[in-house]
Amino acid sequence: FSPLFSSPLCPFSVEIREPFGVGDVVGCGMDYGGPDGVDIFFTKNGRFLGTCFSNVQGVEALYPTIGLDAAFTLKVNFGDEPFMYDVGSIAIAKANAAADAADAAAADVAARRQAKKDSKFVSAEMRPTAMKLHTRSQAPKEGQKEETKEAPMMKWEPTREGYLQFLVDSRHVYTALEEICASRPELEPFRDTGLERVAALNTDIEGMASGAIPAGSDPIPVPDVGEPGSTYAAFLRDMADGEGKLAPEFICHYYNFYFAHSAGGRMIGRKMSEMLLDGHELEFYQWKDDVKEVLLPAVADDIDKYVLENWTREQKDLCLGETAKSFQMGGALLSHIK
Repeated sequence: FSPLFSSPLCPFSVEIREPFGVGDVVGCGMDYGGPDGVDIFFTKNGRFLGTCFSNVQGVEALYPTIGLDAAFTLKVNFGDEPFMYDVGSIAIAKANAAADAADAAAADVAARRQAKKDSKFVSAEMRPTAMKLHTRSQAPKEGQKEETKEAPMMKWEPTREGYLQFLVDSRHVYTALEEICASRPELEPFRDTGLERVAALNTDIEGMASGAIPAGSDPIPVPDVGEPGSTYAAFLRDMADGEGKLAPEFICHYYNFYFAHSAGGRMIGRKMSEMLLDGHELEFYQWKDDVKEVLLPAVADDIDKYVLENWTREQKDLCLGETAKSFQMGGALLSHIK
């Protein structure tokens, strides 16, 4: 049979084609549990065939009819005997359908969240991993590193010579990072980002060496690169050497070295300016654009895109696992001003 018709009482209809013959039991029922009207369904031999009409209005005008174009003997049951189809199963079927829909919606939300997380590797994974390595006093909301009790320190008295050594070592590491990005085709997005520091450090080092920073100060000989800077730069170059795929760990060092300088590094710069440079602000701590609102988010987006297009979950974990070492090697440069 094909129970399909159109009527002002029934705005939504679906065609159901199911053959039947001698001995078959065909059922037609009305489900009053719909939110916007009555649903009309058909069954065959106790099997639900589907809802034919949805949201039917004005059901009081409907009445049962049977039309045949041949001579058949029919038996009609209006409830005097138990129905072959368990009408109560409609509620169960609806509950199961609702549960399935809820599960599907939850799975969709979870998939969307995971996709968002996958597309935001820096903010969703790299930054939280880095922040966990801070103490509560350093990062009250995210720090998880245990506070250590240290012996009372003597008065901190950094020197211009030590600060210049720190700048020389920093330049050596930034030079390695910039040259690696320039030499590796896959790192093209990380060239000319506005975060580069070598040119600024050249100006600052020359100024301090000549006595121009601060104005009227004594000249200072430019020292050779120290052990912390030399070791870190060599480590980065070894990691990026060769024509194979770039080690995921490199991106960890790139991210943490540049981003740390834009945060805690600027705090150090302000302190050194007050203590050693008569308030002079070095070029090292200045950018041509807003570093927090423009430059860093742009580079984070480039990292996210690079990771999304190139890395597996294993490679992401290798990158995150390098975080502590990047802090250790980058932080070693600060030994010159401690």
